[in-house]
Amino acid sequence: MMTKKQRWILAVLMLSGIAMRILGAYWLAEVRTADNGIICLMVRHTLEGKGMPTFFYGLPYMGSIEPMASVFFCKLFGFSGFMVNMGTAIMGIMLLPIVYLWGRDAGGNKAGLGALAVCMVGPEFYFQFQSWADGGYAAIVLISAFLVWYGMRCLQAFKAQNQLSIWRIMLLGLVAGLGWYQSPLLISAYLTLGLIYLVTLRMRLVSWRIFLGIPAFVLGSLPWWIWNIQHQWKSFNMLNSEGNPGLVMGLKLFLSDRIIRLFDIVDYSMPLRVMVVFVWVICLAACIVVLVNKSSDDHKNKKLYINSALLFITISALLFTRSTLAWAPAIRYLLPFVAPFAVLLAAGSAKLSKRLPFGIAWLGIVLLVALQLTTLPKRTKEQAVFLEFKEEAEEFGEMLSEKSITHLYGEYQVHFANHGLNSLLDEKFIFTEFTRERYGPYAVSMERCDNPAVLNNYGDLDSFLKTIQATASSLNTKRLHANIT
Repeated sequence: MMTKKQRWILAVLMLSGIAMRILGAYWLAEVRTADNGIICLMVRHTLEGKGMPTFFYGLPYMGSIEPMASVFFCKLFGFSGFMVNMGTAIMGIMLLPIVYLWGRDAGGNKAGLGALAVCMVGPEFYFQFQSWADGGYAAIVLISAFLVWYGMRCLQAFKAQNQLSIWRIMLLGLVAGLGWYQSPLLISAYLTLGLIYLVTLRMRLVSWRIFLGIPAFVLGSLPWWIWNIQHQWKSFNMLNSEGNPGLVMGLKLFLSDRIIRLFDIVDYSMPLRVMVVFVWVICLAACIVVLVNKSSDDHKNKKLYINSALLFITISALLFTRSTLAWAPAIRYLLPFVAPFAVLLAAGSAKLSKRLPFGIAWLGIVLLVALQLTTLPKRTKEQAVFLEFKEEAEEFGEMLSEKSITHLYGEYQVHFANHGLNSLLDEKFIFTEFTRERYGPYAVSMERCDNPAVLNNYGDLDSFLKTIQATASSLNTKRLHANIT
């Protein structure tokens, strides 16, 4: 049972986590990168009656769960970058109780509060993708955490009743199907569940009740199946591992770069780095003590949830080494690590608190949360930069209109001068890359255009003009310029 004090702490942490995600959605409302711009276009096109695309434009492996949520908010409150981001923020909000419950089941009420505290703001990249639309990473984190935690809940109920609940299995299958539609990054969660169920249930896993999860899975992932039947199963291209770094190099990248960047360690001074890593090691050791300790049924249940977090992290790290994404410096692919890490950190702290006096065991989590809070002022500064750029982009649009320029070739994803300008300028102009346009109608419109301009020297046009001794007039702002040939 929770004490009154713990209930108050839970309420404060939960409300703070909700507020952080709403604030993040507001702060990042005008941060219009290329990928964020695609989400805004998907939402706008849906609201205009053009239909919700099955996948992120140009990526047949990233489902549209977050954009669907964004459409809901935009229908209620009107289209804006803030409301588009709220579709992502609601996924982040839904994650909060799952993190608390997973932590509580792994180490008691205090561990649940500790895990929730770690994820209230979270590391810098985690916070960003919990409240800013960029594809579907908040949905991936949410579904991963739910599947692993709820899968252990189902298994615990089976051990108590010696029978798998039909409704639990169907719910698990439905959410697993949604995850398969959303992204192949959910494979780590599937393998975690499969291995734990196989080891725990063995032959009892062969049950008609288990097979009821299959139609639920198909129903949850139905858009994926319909689209791929019609498009030669292109979603499987994501699973191509040719050119992956291999086990040794992959683990080296994972441990020496990606993880420390995910958890912001590279931004800390050396003393802080040592302190944070020390906290990690001690809490992980405490979790291992729980796993090897023979004790009551209650502790056996806690082991189940600690095991699930450890196994999920291990499998995800190994799959990372087998993926070509390991070469990409992008941290967003590792965001599902944060929730199970928070659970292990909190469960370890809860174990240590039984041995250490005066709440010393919780100082590590307090330190992490304090460090996370120091990153928030960066968001207001980022907001100011992009609000300034929005004004600049509108000025650039007026200049283009005066010259009757409607189509421009440019890079898909560079800083500021990118595909996101399509959304930022309400599709009054078409900015497209010559070789990899994500949205078919843009490519068709560009082909029909007689006088396209070139944005920010795309394709090194300046060198080409110099070589052929030609000239072009130009339109310029601080960060944008167009060559008009």
